[in-house]
Amino acid sequence: MNRQEIIKYLTELSDRLSSKGLVGHLYIYDGACMALTLKAKEITNDIDSVFEPTDIIYAESLDMSDKYSLRKDWLNNAVIKYVKESKLNDISLYLTLPGLVVSCASPEFMLAMKCYAARDSDIDDIIILINSLGLKSSEKVFDLIDKYYDFSLIPFKTKIILDEIFRQLDFLSTKSRFNRISGGGGKSWILN
Repeated sequence: MNRQEIIKYLTELSDRLSSKGLVGHLYIYDGACMALTLKAKEITNDIDSVFEPTDIIYAESLDMSDKYSLRKDWLNNAVIKYVKESKLNDISLYLTLPGLVVSCASPEFMLAMKCYAARDSDIDDIIILINSLGLKSSEKVFDLIDKYYDFSLIPFKTKIILDEIFRQLDFLSTKSRFNRISGGGGKSWILN
């Protein structure tokens, strides 16, 4: 799903809830949140969220999955474990529709959550979020993680992932400071 498709599906979900006289609440995290708020992630497979009323929204999302040939879990609450374990749930209003109020997690909370989960599938998103937030060291990221999660529960794998990311980012930064120049018949490099 791209940003436009996400909004289309949320709008239809809103219409369905509104026709029942309901107003649902949807708190979006992960790739869909990044696609909506940062516009840094073009496509996501699903909308990881926490929502109410749970049973009705699940039923409507299943009906929509048939209508649009979406995965059955295109709208899911698998992220709830990471939300419940956080000390602070940093979200803000994104969109208000007649039958649905949509909020998205902050980039800071998303980064903390993805580092806390430390899944290999999150590494690209971690890099996007680090760059988006302008963080320059793993220590700065750990300070941010500590704001949202009990630091003693952060997996050691998170340190390994962050150290490697910053090693690579430092290498790319150093490499970009070199310019190739051509003088006479030879080639040389200068450091900016």
